[in-house]
Amino acid sequence: MIRGLQKDSVSKEDIIRKYWPLPAIIIMFFNDYAESDPDKKFLKKYIIENNQAEMLTGETYVIPPKGFPERFEAPHKVGRREIEDWIEQDILDQQKKPQVAICQASAVDLRRVYSYTDYDSHGFNRKTIGQAIDIEKILSEHNVHRILASNGVNLSCAIEEGNLPFLLARYVSDEELEDIHENQKEIRERLDNPPLRRVATPGFEKELASVLSDYIDSPGVVAGKAVEEASLWHKEI
Repeated sequence: MIRGLQKDSVSKEDIIRKYWPLPAIIIMFFNDYAESDPDKKFLKKYIIENNQAEMLTGETYVIPPKGFPERFEAPHKVGRREIEDWIEQDILDQQKKPQVAICQASAVDLRRVYSYTDYDSHGFNRKTIGQAIDIEKILSEHNVHRILASNGVNLSCAIEEGNLPFLLARYVSDEELEDIHENQKEIRERLDNPPLRRVATPGFEKELASVLSDYIDSPGVVAGKAVEEASLWHKEI
């Protein structure tokens, strides 16, 4: 969903200011080897596959809100003991003769973390937290409607105008979404520039599917989902 607005008006900073708390884990480690998986760095592999971790430097990773371990409720309730139990029970105990040096691991609220850079990118895969975490890794599907429809995030105009990439983003591939972005003006003109209210109208999916058939696979299914999405937004805004 967020992919549909990333080229338009969504602001990561607005999301972070509005949505609280934003639980994350910052962990720094090295030499993570295990007899059960000698060719893989087991800790790195685990947090990337299970927690959507992003590398900040070669030995430091951040686990974003969407990857925050489900066993934890919020940063202010997670202390040293909880982090220790998570690492030992969920990760170390699952390996055969694991060896690792963990410099530090801590739960934080992203609203309280400062990062800064004057550079668009850095060498050797180095990133600030702001560069490493995408909006899609901050927001969860169950609260995205209310957060983005709130007054604190200025997206109402774009959504009320019937931003089609936004409504379609969850149901199409990256390539199809790119094509829709590039041809949005033409698509909207063929649909007579429908506002959100019209897109949310039952029956509109037939007209939308007819136009989308020139750009995506399974236009009927996608159009139906887009109308459902529009209906949800029409109720929230």
